[in-house]
Amino acid sequence: MKIIKILILCMPGIFSSQAAEKSGFIKPKYEAYTLLYRNVAENKTCEWKWTIFDTTYNRQQVTIFKSFDDNLHSILLFQKKDCTPLLFQQYDKTSRLVEEIEYSNNKARITIPNRSINKHLSIKRNTFNLISFPILFRTQLITSGRESLSFSRIVDARNWGFIVIDFEAKIIGEETVKTATGSYDCYKIELKVSGPIGRFFWRKKYYYYFTKQLPWFFVKYFSQGEESIETLRYEYH
Repeated sequence: MKIIKILILCMPGIFSSQAAEKSGFIKPKYEAYTLLYRNVAENKTCEWKWTIFDTTYNRQQVTIFKSFDDNLHSILLFQKKDCTPLLFQQYDKTSRLVEEIEYSNNKARITIPNRSINKHLSIKRNTFNLISFPILFRTQLITSGRESLSFSRIVDARNWGFIVIDFEAKIIGEETVKTATGSYDCYKIELKVSGPIGRFFWRKKYYYYFTKQLPWFFVKYFSQGEESIETLRYEYH
């Protein structure tokens, strides 16, 4: 429960990245998203909320990303400078811990109480958490001038256990995206699994859209025929 104590005590600060600072843009002090989530396979639609802000933790400049939907409350603590994750926690609607991942150097400790899992896993240096992807892509791809971004994440493969999978994200073009709140000129980012797993087993592709205008906020995500996320409201100050 240590992360909950952090959230109670801290106040939002300046949220910035080195790449964005070089461009002369200071990011908002606080961001809040209201999103519409659709899962085609499960015929499920719900609202999802994100809040993002910076603080200091153990003398480090960190970002806190909180997400809420009807059933789950997730919290991710990661380093502001490069999105390196430190701690991820997920709770159900009764505030019972569902999953926890503690990241340290090249190791991760995964705890899932209801499956009696307490596992240590070796990870790569550029291993990121799934819910930080909207921030990762904005700060290390869109504003960095890179053509692509290679990284890893921990995946629960169930039958194979927890494994580290390599991914590649790249900007593949620009599109005008129409949502319930209007039309936005966006960068289109394609995300796919790389390496042998991506070539032979996991060929699915995922798409993220961010506005071309400051502050490059997240507009939409989809994976074909499976699920989609659309921003209904975005606030920042």
